Amino acid sequence: MRTIKDQAFYGTILLMAFTLLLSLLLSTCVRAQELSLTQAYALLESNYPNLRNAGLNDQILRADLDLLDLERKPELYLKGAASLQSETTSFGEASNLPISLDLPLYNARAYGEVNHTLYDGGRLAARKSIKAAEGQLSNQQLEVEKFSLRKRINQLFLGVLLSRERVALYETTLADIAARKAAIKSGVELGVVLESELLQLSVREVEITADRDDINGNILRLLANLATLTGQPLPAEVKLRLPTLPYPLSIPEVDRPELQLFQRQRAAILANEALIEADTKPMVSAFIQAGVGVPNPVNLFDTEISPYALGGVNFQWKFKDWGKADQQRQLLQLRSALVDRQRETFLFNLNAENEAYLADVRRLQQRLLNDRKIVELQANILTQLAAQLDNGVITATDYLNQVNVELRARQTLRVDEMQLIELQLNFLNERGGF
Repeated sequence: MRTIKDQAFYGTILLMAFTLLLSLLLSTCVRAQELSLTQAYALLESNYPNLRNAGLNDQILRADLDLLDLERKPELYLKGAASLQSETTSFGEASNLPISLDLPLYNARAYGEVNHTLYDGGRLAARKSIKAAEGQLSNQQLEVEKFSLRKRINQLFLGVLLSRERVALYETTLADIAARKAAIKSGVELGVVLESELLQLSVREVEITADRDDINGNILRLLANLATLTGQPLPAEVKLRLPTLPYPLSIPEVDRPELQLFQRQRAAILANEALIEADTKPMVSAFIQAGVGVPNPVNLFDTEISPYALGGVNFQWKFKDWGKADQQRQLLQLRSALVDRQRETFLFNLNAENEAYLADVRRLQQRLLNDRKIVELQANILTQLAAQLDNGVITATDYLNQVNVELRARQTLRVDEMQLIELQLNFLNERGGF
């Protein structure tokens, strides 16, 4: 039976768990209503299957290093051998020696052997350094792949934002047409305006509504793609937030993960130099054998099955390699120089885009100035024509022509604004700005 004190304790635990679960659900819902570009990057990195390999790479590296550590342990063997030969060494009374020896034509041994390396010249440590450098290189390659995926997020973000701008423009135009319809409807009822004028406005209203609905459908498609990449469900009304961008004509320093990749590649190549150096040093190992054999392997005069044991030290030193180590070092230097050249080429290609980017920014900035002037002028014209339509001075066709022109002008302005943002985002990403 639980006491009242126990029940109160368990009740407190349940209440705390429920509160924690509720807070997590609420925070998830809140986060789902707003998504920043940098948050989308982080969600993509945690959701994209191949980008989760960093943990596996670390596990593989630890397993490789553990296997190399096992090579420090003594090697234990159970061995056996047997042979039969056509003749053997023998001498007896005919040799006038005080002893006689007549070895059998067969021999057999079963024994255990222990080998242990006492000194390897640093070979094992060099191999571990190579494995560690290769593990860091694998993880850095994931960083490069992670970075290359950000452009997909940029395209989806800007696609949704531009589409929403267009929907807002259509909504403004529809509201304006509705106001004109209300004004013309009274004229139709009074018989001073033809009903066809009202019908033309209704037709254009349906056309714009269809275009708006089509764009809304495209927004849902883009959000579905974004939700798939980030692994987070996104409602249609989710707020997408772009970061604060620096001055468009500024050129940030290059901070791309490829620069670290080149360093890792160079380190992985030069790590082999320690192994080349270790191969020029001697190796010393000890061994022990113990078993039985017939005849006795350590006593020529014992032809019976006998136990035996022996031990010793092995010494190995390749004191002349005919210049192989020097050539291997030269090859490593050449490969390292090749990586350096690739790094220089990478930076050269990035910096070669600077002037083109600045020219595009200036071109778009000038275009935006013109776009804003055109939008202002077209809006003034539309206001005047709306008043003339209300007064029956012009037809609905004249008014709708101006509606289309003014709508296109505003759309062009929004497209150019988004194009400048996209240009800057992509340029900053190319240089590692986020």
